Amino acid sequence: MSSPAVPMEATQSLCKSCGLCCGGALFFRAEVKPGELDALVSLGLYVSRDETGPHFTLPCTMLDGTCCTIHKTKPEVCRNYRCRVLERLESGELTAGRAQAIVNQAKLLEKTANELLANAGGPNMSIWKRLEEFAKQEGLTLEEEEFSRRHWLLGMHLMMFRDLINEEFRAKKQPAGKVLDLDESLWDGQ
Repeated sequence: MSSPAVPMEATQSLCKSCGLCCGGALFFRAEVKPGELDALVSLGLYVSRDETGPHFTLPCTMLDGTCCTIHKTKPEVCRNYRCRVLERLESGELTAGRAQAIVNQAKLLEKTANELLANAGGPNMSIWKRLEEFAKQEGLTLEEEEFSRRHWLLGMHLMMFRDLINEEFRAKKQPAGKVLDLDESLWDGQ
């Protein structure tokens, strides 16, 4: 990793105001290295194991608002992850003000969509899981025209949120097997 073109305080401030990577907006799960398992479990992080290996689901239970409560001991996948906004801030492509404006726009879209999903799911569910729960409560699938007709405002906010995430936050080169692809897994019910 190259040295940042901006002060570390600016990058830390941006991350502390965001939390989208930990909150389930970008990914549904994160891998855990086998050597990290015991320490993470002792901190209270629930780690699942399946054919893909050990992982924890997102939103992370160690997230408090937009801040990590185990920051000093967080897993390698978290320490190493850089969203595109952060990468662009670190390289000097974005100013701290522009990077914060992008985060603020995403957080506002997420907040509005969550308000429209107020009766679906719980506060510890990602916005995408809440959307699936909302569709079930309506007795519809997300693909049905009736769902779009009834909930056009919700759909508009979620499409803008998803497009902003894909354009501004998702890294262009994701390491294979590190995270589930949001677009593929969202509609597959994973």
